[in-house]
Amino acid sequence: MKSKNDISILNFLIILLIFSNYLISQTTYKEYSVPNEIIATKDIKSYPADLINDISWSPTNYNTVSDIQAAFNNGRTGENSQLGTSIPMLTMPSQAEWDAKSDKEKALWLINKERVDRGVHPLDNTENNIMSVAQNYSDYLIANNGCGHEADGNTPWERINLNSTINACHDFLSIAENIFYTVSSINDIKMPIERAIYNFIYVDISSSFGHRQATLWYPYDDNSGTSGKEGFLGVGRTSGTNKQLCFASTWNYVEVVVLNFFDPCSSWQYTIDNTDIFNKKNHLKIYPNPIFNELNIEINNNNKINYEIFNAIGQTIIEGNFSKSIKINNAKLPKGIYFIKLINGNEILVNKIIKE
Repeated sequence: MKSKNDISILNFLIILLIFSNYLISQTTYKEYSVPNEIIATKDIKSYPADLINDISWSPTNYNTVSDIQAAFNNGRTGENSQLGTSIPMLTMPSQAEWDAKSDKEKALWLINKERVDRGVHPLDNTENNIMSVAQNYSDYLIANNGCGHEADGNTPWERINLNSTINACHDFLSIAENIFYTVSSINDIKMPIERAIYNFIYVDISSSFGHRQATLWYPYDDNSGTSGKEGFLGVGRTSGTNKQLCFASTWNYVEVVVLNFFDPCSSWQYTIDNTDIFNKKNHLKIYPNPIFNELNIEINNNNKINYEIFNAIGQTIIEGNFSKSIKINNAKLPKGIYFIKLINGNEILVNKIIKE
């Protein structure tokens, strides 16, 4: 039990985690990972050994790369103690390097460090089609106050296969999706991506470590792309206000993180996804968002840019090309969530747009 002095030092913060309680803020937080589904296979071992007990994020600070490094190294130290393993300690990038990363880059970096340091091959990359599946479902959960892997009436595998590109070229994979919810009594949740990855790996006993198994899964069929790297990651993150989701009451502020995984087939056509580089280098502007009747695109580039607007299941709705700028008429487009892909040679950008 903490002393009165301890509580004073911690400024009366109260964080309530779904698995452990900490006296940290009078702001209340909860975290929850949706129970996972894995299709049984004949593989004798498909992932590193499960933990014996949860290892909570500690110290309970969520501000800097030093906090991330301390928490993950506490997790690794605890795992080594529980399982007799020798996982090395994690060294994070600089604060500036980490801040420059997108959500998908942060998720992939942390997941692959956790995989490689356990002797498991890294995932190949994030990928635009599976990214759209993950983002669309996280948006759906917030928009519909949804809970679980089948809130839209589809299983994760059905939802992934609704994307025609993935459905046409994928190998069997026993895992498909992880979902993490964080809710708060104030309009601020720090490090939802980092906390989601940590909880999937180290705080998952209530789900029989299904999220950990999915994150560290390694019988991908290494038959395409770079040898020793296989499997694509999709990352969706959506925030909202006044939602209940999987909790007993409504919360002021919520974050949902969805991870989807798929294994491309041997004939998968790999492209270079330089979304974040593309965006910064070309001073891209896409507005307004949400859109009503017209979408404007401006880019500081004289090249011919190919564009494609597609829906959540990968069906192309509008396509064409332009240089410098374009106004796209969307008046007849039904309300909903769409994605716009811009292609400049080997550079690809995919942005989510909402039609209202």
